[in-house]
Amino acid sequence: MITLPDSGLQLMPDLSEAEYTALRESLREHGVLVPLVYDERGALLDGHHRLRACGELGIANYPSEVVPCADDAERRTLARALNCQRRHLTQEQRRGLIADQLCDTPDWADNRIAAVVGVSDHTVAAVRAELEATSQIAKLADREGGDGKVRPARRPLVIAKDSRDRGRALAALAELDELPPRALDARGLENLVRKAGYTAAGAAEGDAAMGTATLLLGDLRERGREIADASIDLLFTDPPYSQEADHLWPALSELGARVLKPNGLLIAYCGNTSLPAALDGLRAHLRFWIAGSQFLAGAECRLWTKQMWVHSRPLLFFVRHDFTGPRAWVENTYMSEGEQKDAHPWQQSIGCGRYYIERLTERGEFVLDPFLGSGTTGVAAVELGRQFIGIEVDPEAFATAQARLAQAELGQGAPA
Repeated sequence: MITLPDSGLQLMPDLSEAEYTALRESLREHGVLVPLVYDERGALLDGHHRLRACGELGIANYPSEVVPCADDAERRTLARALNCQRRHLTQEQRRGLIADQLCDTPDWADNRIAAVVGVSDHTVAAVRAELEATSQIAKLADREGGDGKVRPARRPLVIAKDSRDRGRALAALAELDELPPRALDARGLENLVRKAGYTAAGAAEGDAAMGTATLLLGDLRERGREIADASIDLLFTDPPYSQEADHLWPALSELGARVLKPNGLLIAYCGNTSLPAALDGLRAHLRFWIAGSQFLAGAECRLWTKQMWVHSRPLLFFVRHDFTGPRAWVENTYMSEGEQKDAHPWQQSIGCGRYYIERLTERGEFVLDPFLGSGTTGVAAVELGRQFIGIEVDPEAFATAQARLAQAELGQGAPA
């Protein structure tokens, strides 16, 4: 590979030796036909390999253009657009450029980004979905097209692969008043119907107590104060994965240090890109015990900014500084039984929580989840005969959890 000096704005992969040699010989024979492009500061945006070849060939005069840019994001967009018009890039290289462009301009419509990178808008949509799923970019309600007009980002779309799926989809549509602005298949529609059954009462307005479960509506930093010191045997939770939520890790650490029993553990799911913030935050008041993983059976995601296929999610184990030791041997890894999102888009499968609750606590002991979500940890705890406390700030998610836990208490088997 030809490695260029660090000058200007070079966002494209380097040319191979053969490609660079062919370019240099073309310039020797025909001269520079395509102008080099600079910004108003004199930084080179397009033409890095041509500039190097000119230096080697002794070509001092060549055509150039100066394009003023408002900011660095506009400079990077222009550099990508100019290069993608000529370069022969692999599919993965183009998808990487799409990811970079989406990180620069997440508010642009898919067809606008597609025009920059030279791909279809469906390809941009696929990369966007992966970045949104891993919290690398935000999900936006509106996007700006190439004409400058702002339009809704997505419209509802139902996809049926055959007549049977179409029948299932039509039956589900008859049960729903509205659809989210995204593509769904028959299974997704049926999940929405199931969720609507849980949340038919709408958003919760206050706390709830049922059998062995107590649910507190509010922020863990406020409601956590109501939990008695050294009263919790296991804190098992799934905090949100995003930079906006990183400030919650120290608060979780403070809560765990106060409410856990000396032999209690805090076990938390963690997003792969959130790991540094999670470790730093949890170390604020607790002691690191070990790291583990939940392997995602049949699932994967791509972290474009890291160029990684991801098949697992970290599990973090933390303890009090006076920890007296675990009460049982457990695995630090767990193979997920697959996606289970019947009640909530961020719902976790129930098996992992059930495994640790069953082995690290006894019947009648206390399990806490301060990021209750749709209530999966609570369902596992109640079905195993444990006392459960959950905290949730979102009234709609709280209502979903309340309905699921009510079914679990009745022994009707809340969906996992």
